[in-house]
Formats: sequence, structure tokens, C-alpha cells
Amino acid sequence: ATSHVKSPKVPKRAVWSRPPAGTWKLNVDGASRGNPGPAGIGGGVRDDLGALKGLFSISIGDHDSNKAELEAMLEGLNLIFRLEGWSGKSIFIESDSETIVTWVNGKTL
Repeated sequence: ATSHVKSPKVPKRAVWSRPPAGTWKLNVDGASRGNPGPAGIGGGVRDDLGALKGLFSISIGDHDSNKAELEAMLEGLNLIFRLEGWSGKSIFIESDSETIVTWVNGKTL
């Protein structure tokens, strides 16, 4: 008989690192249940001291995971532009999507 038991997923510990002095960091994520399927985006903005500047979490309808990741980046940047104190600061964007990071940086896969 064949067993189809899967090992439980072990959660990975996420470690946030501060951006350089005088800058802000935007951390984003997008996900879809199915590809495409119901999707959501979220993210947060912190300054170089780790102070939270803003958060967002939004359901965006049915999309694939790449669209969700891109929408998360756009929403995060829109959030930053609405916050006080961002003007003149460099913004670091962090995402767990290698594909989207590659696209945004203008490289090919």
C-alpha cells in the first residue's frame, strides 16, 4: 500500500532588518488561492529606526500570484506617498517573490 502522508510544514522565522539611516522600507506580499483565484495583498512601512509608519491589507478579487505581488508593491508605494515625512527619502522595497523582484529591477529570468 502506498502512503500519501505529507510532512507538516515547518513555519519559517521571518527576520526584519532595518534599512540604511535616513531611508524607509516597504515590505509587501501578495497571494492567491489558486492561480488565478481569490487574492489578497498586504504590507507595511517602517523607518530606519523600525518605527511603523503604515500598514495595509486588501482583498483584490481573482488574480494570479504575480498580479497580487505587483498590486502589493503599487499599493505600498501609494501608501508611502500619502504618509507625512517620506519626501526626499530613499525607499527600499522587500518582497518574497523572486519573479517580481527580477521584473522590477529590469532583469530577465
